[in-house]
Amino acid sequence: MMIKFYSLHKLKMCLWLLVGMTTIFLACESDDITDSIANNVEPELAIEIADTVNADAGFIITIAAADVTPGLGALNIDIIDSTNAIVINSSDQLFTTVDTVEFAIDSIAPGNYTLNVSVFDTEGLVTTLSSEFMALSFTTPSNNSEMYVLGSMNGWGGTDLQMELVDAYTWQVSGVNIISSDEFKFANTPDFSGSDWGDTGCDGVADTGDNISCGLADGAYQITFNDQTLEYSLVGLTANNSEMYMPGSMNGWSQANAVMSLVGPNLWQLEDVVFVAGDEFKFANTADWSGDDWSDSDCDGVVEVSSGGGPNTICGFEGTFTVTFNDATLEYTVE
Repeated sequence: MMIKFYSLHKLKMCLWLLVGMTTIFLACESDDITDSIANNVEPELAIEIADTVNADAGFIITIAAADVTPGLGALNIDIIDSTNAIVINSSDQLFTTVDTVEFAIDSIAPGNYTLNVSVFDTEGLVTTLSSEFMALSFTTPSNNSEMYVLGSMNGWGGTDLQMELVDAYTWQVSGVNIISSDEFKFANTPDFSGSDWGDTGCDGVADTGDNISCGLADGAYQITFNDQTLEYSLVGLTANNSEMYMPGSMNGWSQANAVMSLVGPNLWQLEDVVFVAGDEFKFANTADWSGDDWSDSDCDGVVEVSSGGGPNTICGFEGTFTVTFNDATLEYTVE
């Protein structure tokens, strides 16, 4: 074992006392000897990083290190690209025997990388681990950061018809209930404080003209808008039922608190459903139980007709979920 020079004299004195005065030697501080001898134990190290990370939004590297007394000294990370160039280097000081550190990487160019992590203890011993990962760009291009449908169906403002970026420059919102007299525009703010687009001729290409008023048949629509070409489409959504509800113990068995929206062909959805253990529910196509209702007695994801007091759906869900029900296939999902 290696002896630290600054404690060598103290160690010799205890050995001399062992020969001449054993009882006094027993009173020597054992820490003097223990601290004078290196432990020669390499530090322990664990790293956590996803196999695939978001190159644009950033990611987290979690590092856990441990060492026996006298403890940890320093930590170093290198991120190396496919050309063996170090693109990111960072280090940190550690002052304990056990420590967990998170390195936040704001962004990185898409590509394949190797992460090298080294942890040093105060005696100069080092442990190194490596992990390979891929950085991908998940940013979908668009000319606007947000998009809304604002019209007579939502009081010409608000976020209830906020569109989702579903493809390059392509925004979409489903389940928009429109009557023939409704008018609307596309806007990149919820209050017309930015830019907006209408369509005087209702030819499917928006401009800066009048409101869009195409005399559509009453019903639910999926609206799509491309903020690059300014093309838009309105696709009517059909279903086997004109309305759908999801009453259950989580909402007091009240259809009024469980109105589902038609978000696709035959596809009904209810968001932010809060379940606790033991909750029961059904799907129903009327607000007063005068029509059909469905439940899933074996929790296999497909409901059966349960009108007339049949069993409820009891699947032990806990948490906040989005529930989707297909009134053609009778399949449902709780996500």
